[in-house]
Amino acid sequence: MLASSSEPLMAKEVATAVTDGYLSLKPTVALVRDALNSHIGKGRAERESRQKVVWYTATEAGAKAAANGAEGTSASERATANEPEQATPVPAGEEAAAS
Repeated sequence: MLASSSEPLMAKEVATAVTDGYLSLKPTVALVRDALNSHIGKGRAERESRQKVVWYTATEAGAKAAANGAEGTSASERATANEPEQATPVPAGEEAAAS
């Protein structure tokens, strides 16, 4: 949402845009603010206070991450990251030697 905006946005505006774009989602302003602050911590967004109002903008890194997907990785990387690791079987009798 931030990356596609040319103007800084308030958390309330981002929450409204998410609700409008994804009708099944109803995020609270507090939840959106927490998510935006997480993006600030990752260097994907910046915060600016003007007259007791907080405005958020995407950084260049945030815009690149938005273009590449939610976490800045490809779909195949995200799919394999969610797969459980395979355990390597240890032949019988070798358990004691392995420890």
